[in-house]
Amino acid sequence: MAEQARPAGGGTPRGSTAPEHVLVVFPGYHRPWATWISQRLDLHGVRATPHRWDPPREVPLEDSLGDLLLARGQVLLVLNDWFFELGPRPAGEWNDVLRGFV
Repeated sequence: MAEQARPAGGGTPRGSTAPEHVLVVFPGYHRPWATWISQRLDLHGVRATPHRWDPPREVPLEDSLGDLLLARGQVLLVLNDWFFELGPRPAGEWNDVLRGFV
């Protein structure tokens, strides 16, 4: 794999632009991962903000995810299988909603 040329201070490869801001979204128990990811992004010159997210059961999942998209910049969801298996929502609901966003 060919390496891409990088600016002297690290940063992003020439010809590409880094996102201005990344919202790192996580459920409460993933705080350490979200913190680590945010720190890595900051080290590479990308401003990142960790944001705890526990979507309420009474709000449609599509609305909860849509609200995250109101944030400026990009949104990074830090989730794992455990989140989907133990959550109050059926897997089919997640599949349907994520298909509309990804």
